[in-house]
Amino acid sequence: IILICILLISIVLGIFYTFVIKKTKYEITAQILIDKADASIENFVASKDLLNGKSINTSFIKTSKIINISTISNKENLEQSYNNLNSYIQDLQLKLQEIYEISEFNIIERPQIPDKPYNVNNVKDIGICVLAGIIVYGVYIIIMISMRGPTNSIEIENTTKLNVLGSVILENKKDKKQNILYNVKMKKNIEEIKRIEANIEFNKDNRKPKTILLTGTDNKVGTTYITNNLANQYSKLYNRVLLIDTDIKEKTLTNFYNKAIENGITNALELKELEQIEKFIQKTENENIFILPVGNSLIEEEIFLQENVKDILEELKKNYDIILIDSHSINNHVIPIHLTTISDATAMVIESGKTKYEQIQKAKSTIEKVGGKITGIVMNKMM
Repeated sequence: IILICILLISIVLGIFYTFVIKKTKYEITAQILIDKADASIENFVASKDLLNGKSINTSFIKTSKIINISTISNKENLEQSYNNLNSYIQDLQLKLQEIYEISEFNIIERPQIPDKPYNVNNVKDIGICVLAGIIVYGVYIIIMISMRGPTNSIEIENTTKLNVLGSVILENKKDKKQNILYNVKMKKNIEEIKRIEANIEFNKDNRKPKTILLTGTDNKVGTTYITNNLANQYSKLYNRVLLIDTDIKEKTLTNFYNKAIENGITNALELKELEQIEKFIQKTENENIFILPVGNSLIEEEIFLQENVKDILEELKKNYDIILIDSHSINNHVIPIHLTTISDATAMVIESGKTKYEQIQKAKSTIEKVGGKITGIVMNKMM
């Protein structure tokens, strides 16, 4: 689409240039054959005295004794230029006969007023603009490739030394967003969600984690989409799957389950009712999935840095088979930094082709510094 747009713009610019901007020029030419040839004649035919201010170009070919004469003019001055050229030829003939005793002065090509400008070639001009457009597109591609994030799982694993748990294809290509309002529909993505679940469950360094944090390397990489669909997959394996929404700004997961007005984890933290955390948990349409919403208490992120968050998770582990925590980007917020230290496993969600290696390394470094356990990377929005 970008290439087509650039080519169309190039064609329009080419047409505009050749028909509107470009000044048409007309060339009037003549050739004269004389019977003498020397350096003085060559200098004479182009002398200022003979030209007398006229815009005329001359050249003398001594071997063939031919004088080439030409003048360039616009359409408005075409007749005047024609007259000037004829006047020059007459003066040249008189002077050559008088000074150099030229006996033979044959006009082998007489001046004529041209019908068409010599500098207009519509196809050539438009072609040059199209070629320039292709070059611009090539430069654009090079820039985009240099700015583009990783899209190859093997390359990511070799560069970051982290396992790629799965690669989820962008389903809603029209909006270019992974829409949480539906679960995965593509067969490929269903298999990838299963793959992610299996890779988390049977990670050789951290088998069967009970609390799993999902955090992005940047905002809007689709962390909630992965969390929600992973919960649906876990609900086929376990009877009690708990979703915890800690995204206190967007509340995407909470809003999806229509629990925005309900009390949640922020209320529990503010009221310090940790022993009664169960009363804030809500049922969902899936009988095996439960959700602890964000809540309606306006609190700062720093409250999640308290040790009682760990106490909440320990209390919830007693009643649920698996706990999935949906959180902000770890590179942009402090909440997931603490959550990764108290979770059994952390899955890092990136957006294919957009997330840069620097963002992945920054998130990895943050998790490792605080002692979190990185299970691997989920590549989301693959094209």
